[in-house]
Amino acid sequence: MRCIVLRVSMIFALTFPALGQSEQMTIEQMQIPRLGGRTIFVFKPTTDNVQCPSIDPRATTQWMAPRLGRTILAEALVYSGNAVGYVFLISYGNGTHEVYFSSYTQRACALTESQSHQRVFVTDNRFNEAKVYYHSLLSELLE
Repeated sequence: MRCIVLRVSMIFALTFPALGQSEQMTIEQMQIPRLGGRTIFVFKPTTDNVQCPSIDPRATTQWMAPRLGRTILAEALVYSGNAVGYVFLISYGNGTHEVYFSSYTQRACALTESQSHQRVFVTDNRFNEAKVYYHSLLSELLE
């Protein structure tokens, strides 16, 4: 399984209604030095004009997984009309695999992560089952 990491050099800012929320949101590209200069895409309320000197990424999968003994086996950016976020395939230290979709929201210099489509795989064939679900979830979100 290849690790899929997408990097984008342009800054995106377009009006996007937040999924299930009533406030207007924009999608912004953020570079987070504390994650090795990693670029992530986040929802930000259009009314939030706070200039943040730094953003705390400690509540994100990319930050927490290694600290909890988990390995991100695959990660894909989903940027479509239906969804903006990341699909993760994660391996736990005990052999369990998990797949889920995460999106990030920035409010007042803090990032929050929302996870959905979560499935955990514990059978003898867990990696193959997780891989199949990872690809089907990507396809579903990109439609």
